[in-house]
Amino acid sequence: MYARMSDTATASIEPAALQTALNNGYILGSSDGVQMFAPPATTTPTSNMDLIDIHGTHKLFEMPGGPLSLAVGVQWFKQGHDVLAPPTVADGVQEGDATFARGNEYDRAVFAELQGDPVKELDIDAQVRYDNYQTFGSAISPNLGIKFTPWHWIAVRGTWGKGFRAPSVAEGISSGEAFGEGTVPDPQLCPNAVPTGMVAGPGDFAATCEFPLTGVLGANPHLKNVTSTNWTAGIILQPIEQFSASVDYYNIKIKNDIIGANSLTGYTSFVRGPTSTLGFCPTTETAGCTSAQLVPEVTPVGTILFASFPYLNAQATHVSGFDVDLKYHWDWGRFGRFTGEATWTHELTYQLQFGGTTYELAGTHGPASVSGDTGNPKDRFNVRLSWMEGAADDHAQRQLR
Repeated sequence: MYARMSDTATASIEPAALQTALNNGYILGSSDGVQMFAPPATTTPTSNMDLIDIHGTHKLFEMPGGPLSLAVGVQWFKQGHDVLAPPTVADGVQEGDATFARGNEYDRAVFAELQGDPVKELDIDAQVRYDNYQTFGSAISPNLGIKFTPWHWIAVRGTWGKGFRAPSVAEGISSGEAFGEGTVPDPQLCPNAVPTGMVAGPGDFAATCEFPLTGVLGANPHLKNVTSTNWTAGIILQPIEQFSASVDYYNIKIKNDIIGANSLTGYTSFVRGPTSTLGFCPTTETAGCTSAQLVPEVTPVGTILFASFPYLNAQATHVSGFDVDLKYHWDWGRFGRFTGEATWTHELTYQLQFGGTTYELAGTHGPASVSGDTGNPKDRFNVRLSWMEGAADDHAQRQLR
């Protein structure tokens, strides 16, 4: 499998041209304003996946409720990504999305499934999968599903399982994304507050007291796999052939969620360049320094080049709630079949553990990193009406949140 796309950004600003225009008294609306826009920047990101999958199914023997079947298989895959920023953006000539991700992931897996009915009323499905990633180790994912139908109109069901997700190419192999972090002071070279009207406080290097900081979000090869544990329990009722109702409870816990370190309050990891000679405010100037009072001095450490924000295993999530589904259909002979279905999902809890604090998100408006700032409602409703006659299938749907 191979995918290639072309991404073109237009109407970006060329900072050097804009600065030149501002330095020469640019007037908004001038006829030469178009010259400050950079030419279109194009990049062609690609992704590929090579997969080998061999599996088979065999009926082992008959049980009182039906056959016991075994399915086994092996799998190998390679997944690759090659995403680069346009050259003019990567070189800083023009504004744009300065992002790249390059690398391959390899996985070898074996899996097995047992499915059967020990008695007519009981259905059991047991699965297990073993994955071994070349870069992030191995994991075992077991799953179990049970359905018990004591009478034809009622059934109870439940599932339990564990899962995992290996870090992606961008998270754990090779990637980078540059962004502005605002204007900040250097905590080592400008540790003191700058007095009003001065350019530096005593003991400060003036040039480092207010400078634009660039942040870089990059891959972390030491990440752990994201793991999950989930279980469900439910009941299905069908008192008549035309009507059915089901209620299911779900509980999901996720550990080692991967997030960018820039989301963590107070996280700092500066990458510094070589030492340099800058204007220094002597400690004897207790009231601070003007530009004229600065003296040249070599910095004890290099100046900040950028702030490094790697991906980290720094988040956990716990979600629980229940789903209700009601369905009724009418058979109108030659006029076809009409079906009405209503579903309701209620979130009991949506807890996000982040930076040592647990946040309850169910029924809140955010955060933007989870919901795109569109909210996390506790209740979601969906109503669907459909009509089928022969090969025709029309339906109307309404969602309420």
